[in-house]
Amino acid sequence: MVDMAKRGKRDWRAVLEDSLKAENLESFLFKSEQETEERFGKEGVKSKEVSDSEASSSEDEEGGNQLAELASEKSKERKPAWEDEDDIALKIDVNASRHGRGIQKASDGATLTGVQYERRLRDRHMKLHPRTSWAQVKSRKSTRKRRKVDSSDDEAGINGSGSGASDADDPIDEILTSANVHLGKHKTLPAQQIELSRLLDANRNERTFGFINSIEFHPENQLMLTCGGKDKRVHLFNVDGVENPKMQTVHFNDMRVVKAAFSPSGHQITVSGGGNKHCYVYDIEASTLQKVQSSQRDGCPHLVTFTTSKAPDVPLAAFHGTGGTLPLLCMKSKQWVGTLKMNTGNLVESAVFSRDGKELYSAGSGGTVHVWDLRMRRCRHRWNDDGALKCTSMALSPQEHYMAVGSEMGAVNLYNFDDCRPSGAQNAPAPIKTLLNLTTRIDDMQFNSDAQILAIASQRIPGSLRLVHMPSRTVFKNWPTMKTPLEYVSRVAFSPGGAFFAAGNSKGRVLLYRLHHYGTV
Repeated sequence: MVDMAKRGKRDWRAVLEDSLKAENLESFLFKSEQETEERFGKEGVKSKEVSDSEASSSEDEEGGNQLAELASEKSKERKPAWEDEDDIALKIDVNASRHGRGIQKASDGATLTGVQYERRLRDRHMKLHPRTSWAQVKSRKSTRKRRKVDSSDDEAGINGSGSGASDADDPIDEILTSANVHLGKHKTLPAQQIELSRLLDANRNERTFGFINSIEFHPENQLMLTCGGKDKRVHLFNVDGVENPKMQTVHFNDMRVVKAAFSPSGHQITVSGGGNKHCYVYDIEASTLQKVQSSQRDGCPHLVTFTTSKAPDVPLAAFHGTGGTLPLLCMKSKQWVGTLKMNTGNLVESAVFSRDGKELYSAGSGGTVHVWDLRMRRCRHRWNDDGALKCTSMALSPQEHYMAVGSEMGAVNLYNFDDCRPSGAQNAPAPIKTLLNLTTRIDDMQFNSDAQILAIASQRIPGSLRLVHMPSRTVFKNWPTMKTPLEYVSRVAFSPGGAFFAAGNSKGRVLLYRLHHYGTV
């Protein structure tokens, strides 16, 4: 009987040791009972508890409870995989450290331990780079509870005691009930913070010297054209964000390229230069170059810069001439089809076509915007830009919701486009917002594809680039920063899908960024 009792105690201890090893292995693999429930549901946890209770029914009840408490305490403790013992003894002088001033708190002394220093750096990093909402994984336990509540509410609604609710926050339900992801439609862009990352320069394989004069994405694919400085070439790149290989280079012997732009179809490129009495039209598919001479009767002996229409049915280019003239060139027939003349006698500073190509908006000195009907070749409306003495840049959103007008002093006025048209207000339209984030001449402005972002740039001061969140009409605060290598930004452009943003600067580089909100390039 004594031997049987001793053997029973040994068997009981062996059972406890085996059970403890199993619990430790389970806690290592599944971390805790809570996470086990999240992974396999409550039924799995309950079945494990039942099996444990059945296995330990023959054991001592008190010993089993102590073992369960010990295992649960060990499972709840989550320790790091490795700790450096020297961090505790390490002392760091905050004043001497390069990052000390940014992480020091009022309650801290002159020195911090290694653990405190690491914690301060982590807190500062999370403050500068907060986690986004889409990257945060929601707890399955809370989702499961919410589903049970919704199902109970639905049952109550069927029985007549409730109205029922739907889980709008469930990502699975969002995928099953919406086709936005599959159709490529974008959601509303969040304000204040924009998520982007820098890629290799778009023209890394063939940079130019001096300011970038033109950058533009092809209307249908990832092709980009660039030109700048005193270069006599136009470069074409396949912008993929990885290698950005150069596809082609077009050389012009008698012209310093100032402006280059794709035709509405994307099959041709119109090129003009400074001080020349002619321009060129380059056919990309046929690799042919056609020279177009200017006409003295058009009042524009020198073809410097121009604005192109984006409507395939109206392939026009309006050249910015002296004396307020705007000669119109048909890019299909390569013939001059007319000339518009503003009241002002100075150089035409900026112009933009409507989406259908039937209207042209132009401005110069004096801050007067002229609205032209291209079918009748006459001015139908004029209005003054609010507070502007000279309109240096204009931009129209693709859906024609907004018009942006930049001035010599750096102010950008945003208008409802319907108020700017001849059918709108006959008097000067009132801006819905005036942006005063830049203080020098606005050289370029561009809307992205869905008109949620407006990029404004000035090449007079380094880093003069801002991205405007159009739904809230505020500037993004987190970018650009003081360390962003923008230099003097002269030109900006968005890809057709909105995923790429390019900025050309004074060093002949075209900086390329990936906007994470947009999935289509």
